[in-house]
Amino acid sequence: MALWERDDQSLHELGQVLRLSSNTLTPLLRRMEDAGWLQRERPATDRRQLVIHLTTQGKQQQAPIEAAIATCISRYHLTIDEYQQALALNQKIITALSQDLA
Repeated sequence: MALWERDDQSLHELGQVLRLSSNTLTPLLRRMEDAGWLQRERPATDRRQLVIHLTTQGKQQQAPIEAAIATCISRYHLTIDEYQQALALNQKIITALSQDLA
């Protein structure tokens, strides 16, 4: 979902948004690239960087995936607001744990 919200992110930026290290994120991105969902490119201006962007196929998957999430939410009788509150609380817990482990 992070790339649907903002496409063309560097590996580092995407890792920060998802709170995943590059050694965790890289295999996931490689599998998604193999499936045709995204491309990983090294810009000519800085070959050390790796920029991730969605393919047409990856962009087309947004609606079906959002529908699947909506189905899951409704299965547990959550409203969209309750779901967003749960995500916010989860993020708060992750932030607190990250600070404790730092």
